[in-house]
Amino acid sequence: MYCGQNTNWHKWSRAHTAGAMPTRDCFLLYHRVRQSAPAPGLRYPARPARLMEAFLALARRMLADPTTGGTMREAACRRLGARGVRLDCLHQLPVGLFVEAAAIRAKLRQAGFGAAEIRASKLLADQRLPGRLVGPIRDRGGRIVGFWARDVSDTAGKDLFLNRDWRVQVAVIGLHEAFRAGAGGELVLVEDVLDALALQSRGLDNVAAIGGASRNMSARRWQRLAAMGVPRVTLALPRETTSYGRLPAVLKSAFCATAAPELRLVPSDVLGLGRNHGDATCTLEQESLRIAVKQHCMHAYRWQALAILHRHRTPPEWSPAARRAALHEAINFYVSANRGDTAQLDAHFVPPIVEGLKLDRREPVEPETVASKVPGAGWCELHRCVETECFCFD
Repeated sequence: MYCGQNTNWHKWSRAHTAGAMPTRDCFLLYHRVRQSAPAPGLRYPARPARLMEAFLALARRMLADPTTGGTMREAACRRLGARGVRLDCLHQLPVGLFVEAAAIRAKLRQAGFGAAEIRASKLLADQRLPGRLVGPIRDRGGRIVGFWARDVSDTAGKDLFLNRDWRVQVAVIGLHEAFRAGAGGELVLVEDVLDALALQSRGLDNVAAIGGASRNMSARRWQRLAAMGVPRVTLALPRETTSYGRLPAVLKSAFCATAAPELRLVPSDVLGLGRNHGDATCTLEQESLRIAVKQHCMHAYRWQALAILHRHRTPPEWSPAARRAALHEAINFYVSANRGDTAQLDAHFVPPIVEGLKLDRREPVEPETVASKVPGAGWCELHRCVETECFCFD
């Protein structure tokens, strides 16, 4: 391969290899960094960003290349295959393999990165990394803000993270890839990053991962997604988590957020994802996955309405007390969850309540039946809620 004396490649290799003969790996890393550069007219990525891109390129090559990695690669591929990841698509997925710190350090040095900046990046500092799968955590613009790492022998789905603040910066893992898929910013959100990789390998590109249990999806993270322009999220949860007997913490945080994307729920098993990491293998392909999401998803407001009815219903018929309790809980939720999306509440929350309670819209609500249950409580005529639940009395 010939490179002229005045090419960018020649200048880059002289600057970063101290005049030494550039290797093939150095050439590949140069082009990987060039591909990750911003559009013309924007400032070139800072050197630490180039170092992280080079590290990721090496890790991906170690996983995708059958001639490297040895037994570590075999174990990693077995684990990915067991989770439903198509191994013939590994070169397209944002995942790599950390084999040995010394080998990666040597290749980064050959690519022109100094020992001090490699040490400062802390990419190779954790002694638990060898043998782990690693992947990038990118912001919406594609800049790497951290990495996740997974032990291939760990079935609990626990990850190590480089940069614990990534949840504040980007909220979820895979946001950049999902936006790049061109789905209008709509996300399918799963708990485990390996589930996200499995769905991506089968053609569902607009998928992202919470990076842990759904209860870790705080109100702040929902607000961050809304601020980044995510209009809708379909949240895939285990079926037992979405039972009407209890409200998942992830929904509580979404309802409490000052702003959040429109939220829908879908049981994860309809996408071929196991209840407890690895119980099932994703085998569906792109069109089947999209159909499953469309057919089985339920709006979060409708789910909340059905959950309220489930908690208060006394089979076979509604008792007057249970009916009043369900109605007033529904009214209080309607008021507290109204962040300006009245149309969504009216479309998805109100109809199940009206139908389930067999309400006559002309029937008056009796606020005293609720206020009387709270000693000394008054009733807010503006919001129709008890004094202890309303800021109007402050």
